[in-house]
Amino acid sequence: MGNVAGIAVSLCVIAVACFLRNKFTAIASLLLGVSLVLKPHDAGFIWLYFLLVGPVMRRRALHTLTFTAALALIAAAWITFPSPHWIQELHKNHVLVAAPGSTSDPSLSGTSSSGVANPLINLQAVFVILSENSSIYNAASFLLTAPLILVWVWAVRRIPASPSSHLLALSSIAPLALLPVYHRSYDGTLLLLTIPGCALLWSVPGVRRWIAILLTLLGLLSVGDIPLALLLGSTQRFIVASPTIGKKLLIIITSRPTPLILLAMGCFYLWCYLRLMVNHRISEKRDITSDPVAPLTTR
Repeated sequence: MGNVAGIAVSLCVIAVACFLRNKFTAIASLLLGVSLVLKPHDAGFIWLYFLLVGPVMRRRALHTLTFTAALALIAAAWITFPSPHWIQELHKNHVLVAAPGSTSDPSLSGTSSSGVANPLINLQAVFVILSENSSIYNAASFLLTAPLILVWVWAVRRIPASPSSHLLALSSIAPLALLPVYHRSYDGTLLLLTIPGCALLWSVPGVRRWIAILLTLLGLLSVGDIPLALLLGSTQRFIVASPTIGKKLLIIITSRPTPLILLAMGCFYLWCYLRLMVNHRISEKRDITSDPVAPLTTR
């Protein structure tokens, strides 16, 4: 079964690099627009960052939105001619694959039928172990991630834009964006956006550099095909239905650690991003001239 996640995420990462380097911005807007059309739940929050961060990036985000709308209209018209009922057919397909025991069902029965270790990396894959009621595990996922994303939005609007803030903002939203809604392991390549932020923190002495490298490495490994295959082989005996809370927690920790690692990554990078605002205010009071990395080194 094919998937366009590799193409969509690759185009998104290339567009981000072009925007931050201020090179080939028109092409980057087109690439990000294609990414949004292919996988809006992968590139959506990345686009939102550029919309919120400042006037220059906002113009690029609006250009991207123009390309996205044009491409979406062309695709819709192209599909409608040979298949006028494609929307209803697409809805039926989503209902089918999300049915209990099907490949997009986050429960244990869905995992077994798909034959893939931990195929879903969103938080529903964790909460479904505690309750298989879709209303409960969906609500729990949204309630946990929504405050973190709202704090991130608030910070983006208040922290002055700089090379450091760009890297840490993207490093925090990349893992958080994978948690509230449907994502599989191949969508986890979006974590490539955390590598520059990790490198930035590594350049500053202190405990944070080691936390950054540890969480980023765990996150990248947890979405890799080979580590997931090894995880399936080593934890298969734990994937059994169990009424006890202790065994359910054991299943989560041993066979579905990816959402928990992503949550830890998102919280850590968000904390580092918020520190920029605190350090910026301290620098202003002390009349310290700031540079792109100064907020990280100010004590």
